[in-house]
Amino acid sequence: MNKEIIAPKFLLPYYYSWKISKKSRKYNVCFSYTLNSFVNTQKLRAAIEILVELRPNLRAHFKLTHNCIKYAVNKNLPPIFKNINIKNEEDYYKKINELMNEEHNLHQGSLLKCTFINRLYNNDNVIFFNIHHAVIDGSTVDKFLEDICKIYNGICPQKESDNEHINSLLKLSKLEQKIDDKDLKKYINKVNEINNKNEKYIFDEKSDIISSRGKIDNEKSIKIEQFLKYHNISGFNFFLLSWCIFEAKLFNKNGLIVTYPINIKNHKDENGCMVNTINYPFQYNNQISILNVIDEFLQNIPVLKKLRYVNFLDYIQSNDINNSHFTNSQYAKFKPLELENEIYNPITYPQMANSAFGMKYMCDGRNFYFLSDCYKDILPENISKNLCHRFINFIEKLIKNPQKNLSNIDILFEKEYYKIVSDFNKTEKAYTNNKSISKKFEDIAEKFSDKLAAIDEFKSFTYLKLNQLANQLGRTLIQKNIKQTDIVPILIDNRIEMLIGILAVLKVGAAYLPISHDTPLERIKNILNESNSKVMLSIPNLSIELENNIHIINLFDQNNFHENTSNLDISVSEKNAAYVIFTSGSTGKPKGVVIENKSIINLIEFLMNKCNISDNDNISKYSSFSFDASVIEIYTTLLSGATLYFVPNDIRIDVHKINSYFNLNNITFSFLPTQFAEIFTSLNNYSLKNLIIGGDKMKVYNNINYNLINAYGPTEASVCTTVFDVNKNSKNIPIGKPIQNAKVYILNKDLSLCLNNTEGEIYIGGEILAQKYLNNEKLTNEKFIPNPFQTLEEKIQGINARIYKTGDLGKINDDYNLLITGRSDFQIKINGFRIESGEIENQMLLINEIRNVCIIDFKDKSDQKYLCAYYESNNILDTDYLRNFLKKSLPYYMIPRVFQHMNFFPINNNGKIDRKKLPEPNLKKYISNNNIVPKNEKEILIAKIFSDILEIDNLSTSDDFFQLGGNSLKAIHLTSKLQQYFDVDVSKVFIFRTIQNLSNSLAYKN
Repeated sequence: MNKEIIAPKFLLPYYYSWKISKKSRKYNVCFSYTLNSFVNTQKLRAAIEILVELRPNLRAHFKLTHNCIKYAVNKNLPPIFKNINIKNEEDYYKKINELMNEEHNLHQGSLLKCTFINRLYNNDNVIFFNIHHAVIDGSTVDKFLEDICKIYNGICPQKESDNEHINSLLKLSKLEQKIDDKDLKKYINKVNEINNKNEKYIFDEKSDIISSRGKIDNEKSIKIEQFLKYHNISGFNFFLLSWCIFEAKLFNKNGLIVTYPINIKNHKDENGCMVNTINYPFQYNNQISILNVIDEFLQNIPVLKKLRYVNFLDYIQSNDINNSHFTNSQYAKFKPLELENEIYNPITYPQMANSAFGMKYMCDGRNFYFLSDCYKDILPENISKNLCHRFINFIEKLIKNPQKNLSNIDILFEKEYYKIVSDFNKTEKAYTNNKSISKKFEDIAEKFSDKLAAIDEFKSFTYLKLNQLANQLGRTLIQKNIKQTDIVPILIDNRIEMLIGILAVLKVGAAYLPISHDTPLERIKNILNESNSKVMLSIPNLSIELENNIHIINLFDQNNFHENTSNLDISVSEKNAAYVIFTSGSTGKPKGVVIENKSIINLIEFLMNKCNISDNDNISKYSSFSFDASVIEIYTTLLSGATLYFVPNDIRIDVHKINSYFNLNNITFSFLPTQFAEIFTSLNNYSLKNLIIGGDKMKVYNNINYNLINAYGPTEASVCTTVFDVNKNSKNIPIGKPIQNAKVYILNKDLSLCLNNTEGEIYIGGEILAQKYLNNEKLTNEKFIPNPFQTLEEKIQGINARIYKTGDLGKINDDYNLLITGRSDFQIKINGFRIESGEIENQMLLINEIRNVCIIDFKDKSDQKYLCAYYESNNILDTDYLRNFLKKSLPYYMIPRVFQHMNFFPINNNGKIDRKKLPEPNLKKYISNNNIVPKNEKEILIAKIFSDILEIDNLSTSDDFFQLGGNSLKAIHLTSKLQQYFDVDVSKVFIFRTIQNLSNSLAYKN
């Protein structure tokens, strides 16, 4: 007669896991032995059958009756045997994979499967076991194997009755403990707190499992045992804590949960799975040592002992525990079979519990053995394949440096460390670090005096003329009392006078501050206040009313160019600030980044060498003056003797016209923003030799006949930090390796180096770093920190002493190229523009009705980013009012496409806005309230094209293309579609903007 009881709670995780995913291989315990021809497989099969009769746990399964889960022991439930003949090795490994992934049915049939494989090609046999964990655990698997050997060799082990087994389980069920202790409640709360905060490990249970093995030999094991004895901690607890620290470092976590099984058997000889699973919450603190961690753990031992019979399923807020597992288990090293006086060693296979990855270990009295299993999705293969060796290496570092802060103990192998610090960052190269930009320019101007230096729509200058005008204006600046520590703003549109102003400021040793002509007035006022400038250079049609006490020098006024034309006799240090560029600031105010002369000279000499730039080149001036990419355009020209072509404003956003302009003027070198370049490179260009792109993540590569260089670098690192020569498409196009005298480190929260292919924050060092943030010592010290990787030689030379915290996330791939993976904060990049969400939020909070704001970036169906402004107020505010309010103080690219009203924001446990719970904006909602439907065939056609590009239905003919999310790139796509039917260029889209206006202005093609 079958025996049944209500299933003990410690067995329920196995059942629940199976119910959730019946085809899962979780909890399959698989191992095999290769047997020679002397082993009698029929006799071995009989031995297994006899053992099953002797062991009730091997005849057990589960039943579900009236919503009650029962554990049942069958009187007669033979194991599932199979016999297979295999003809070749390839088929053998396919079959092993099938057997390993074969699911168990916990409701019926044996949970012990045994397959005999006759390998015809090898003249031997393999016995393959697949046993479900619910009927066997790591402490009884050795006994299971010993008993098989005994029976095979003629010794019969003692039988355990079904009643004995059932009574053992009932006895354990009665020991299950309620949480009525304040320490236990505190412990459970800690588990829930960490579990709720952590991001989940994302993996596919059907994906491959990567296993690795490792061993600590006897000599090192003795040292570990001595360490354990001295610090009064067990091997299991020490390895558990080491695993927690290791996982925190591996995944850059502050807190995590590790599950581990605890043996709850009444006595050690009991058979079956009798373990309780403990969820251990670990809060990582990198400012303490392993000895501190051990001390804290030992103080909590009384609480941990109380957990022995606690069923966590009753108390954890979510069954979806985000964890790894750690265990001391015979699964780490199965016992050999001894048959016919021969020893047969086991082959083990991946074994996954209800977690993403884990580590098992055991000690045989001499050595420690480790076995890791990890779903392929969790870690890069280069890490998962040697996870055990890496963990062992980390353990040895902990024992060697027990008093070191954990932040100073990394998880890299020594060769990996030096590969990154010394090889990847071996960028040292001599450059002209004893001259200022202005002196280098004067040398070029003398050498190429009659050559054309620059040309715009209105005029052109030779190098001689440009140098003379800059000298004259420089003397005018001196008369206005401009000194070497001053900052001189230049407010100008895209014209040649820009160069005169820049060079004049540099010649007197001051720093220029570029301000684009389309910058909002309020932003200009903030920048001028911050710079404390006395003088500003500008042109008449950009005259503005300023409250600042600042003198404006007109670059068109000949009275400012009447002084001596010879070079100024002023000694300008290469360490002087060359320019200050203001970028978006998280506090709501733009922040000024101060860049030195030598940093720019280093960059330009690198680019000139890489791209073979000479006086024979024609270079385009495309970028906005206040966008730091203009630095590349201007100085690759002025420091090489090339000619700079100012791209006319009316063609800047038309790729076809840009391409024609390049071909017509034989432009050989250019910088273009990434997204614009991705469209541009689909056209046939015959002039370019080198195209640098940057400002955003590159997604598309087109086959071209010129060099395409993907560049990366924040303003704080002098425009360009890394470069990559793109010659093919890939899922994630790299940003390459550091330029000369630049250093790049991918670091975790400890400021330790990340492993290759794992994500961390990008830090930049070397000769390219900004001097400081203007008037902001606190932010400078926060963002520019001491470099923990500065070598002794660098210390002696006084270089590479600081690193800059970029906020960008990235990783180094197997080819040692850098990849961008995202942002570490809420800073946003859209179309190459870096946006601090705080600046937009602070402007919106100036509106009285708004209590709180949150800015988030999304992607539409065409993979284009846009901003959504969530605002909390009593009433819905008019979108046009919000948009027009922000236009007064923010540039166009910082204006949100969508404004989402919230009565109240969702709040997380830390009292902050829970961004994950904010509703995703429905773009189709954000159209005009006064819906004017298309009234003729032309409007219907244009409306259809608008809808395709914007992905919004039911548009009104009065809807503004740009207010609905259109941008320069979408305008280009819109124009391309309209050109199939109408005579139109992109400028008309910017002028007419609505379906109705475009319909009235466009004529059909003949």
